[in-house]
Amino acid sequence: MRIFQHPILPSVSGKEITFEFNGQVIKGMEGDTISSALWANGIKTLRTTEKGGGGRGIYCGIGHCYDCRIYEKTFGMVRACVTPIKQGACFFSEEGEGKH
Repeated sequence: MRIFQHPILPSVSGKEITFEFNGQVIKGMEGDTISSALWANGIKTLRTTEKGGGGRGIYCGIGHCYDCRIYEKTFGMVRACVTPIKQGACFFSEEGEGKH
């Protein structure tokens, strides 16, 4: 599943790029959000809860709730549902190097 046209986010170009999530190389399309690229690759769990360790994924999908928060190697916390992927970026489920 990919969002090809969105009223706020830029359109997907069709150009394939790669990024990392928890050390795994993921292919996405330029203009994909992190969450849409991960979803297209079968990854629906973005992180685990602090209490209980339950899996968390997309909830609101518009950047309001922070359920999709993950960490980018240089910037820190980002919301996967509204953050576009970039060639070579490194994302993790947990702060630091991730625990997966």
